[in-house]
Amino acid sequence: NYFDESGGGVTFSGGEPLLQAAAVAELAQRCRTAGIHTALETAAHAPWETLNRLIRLMDLVFIDLKHIDSDAHRAFTGVPIDTILANIRRAAEASVELVVRIPVVPGVNASTDVQQRMFAFLAHETRAKRVQLLPFHRLGMTKYEGLGTDYAMSGTDNLSKTDCEPFAEIGRALGLAVRVGAEGS
Repeated sequence: NYFDESGGGVTFSGGEPLLQAAAVAELAQRCRTAGIHTALETAAHAPWETLNRLIRLMDLVFIDLKHIDSDAHRAFTGVPIDTILANIRRAAEASVELVVRIPVVPGVNASTDVQQRMFAFLAHETRAKRVQLLPFHRLGMTKYEGLGTDYAMSGTDNLSKTDCEPFAEIGRALGLAVRVGAEGS
């Protein structure tokens, strides 16, 4: 009933769905054949050919942009940013609805300078228009505790939508459609 009432759909997320690209492509093709809306949530750290194969099967694509500086991105995620930036550029040119998500994390990218550079990249170097700022929260902390793993952000305070609104204004001033929080939040 929920599927029928909401209009339904399938979202491929993770982990990282690009690591299972063949399976995602097969499932997405079946969804497309059945008329089911498809969405992909990805960090986009993969060869363009892999991402492109999947976005052609999607109605909606979310790509995370966590930092604009490659060294800082590598320090926090373990990978450089170059492939991700190139993939955002290309995905913004594709015939798919694209939303760039920026998780706003204190001590990582929650500064005016970093936010300005990320929004400038999106506004001046891509055709991306929709951006979601996702305020940091510690909701995953109990998962780490359950796994007996240290949670590096345990001393970091949650951010509110209000905390992120000044950053959103930076993007809006550059002509981007910026929303604070995920759809439906």
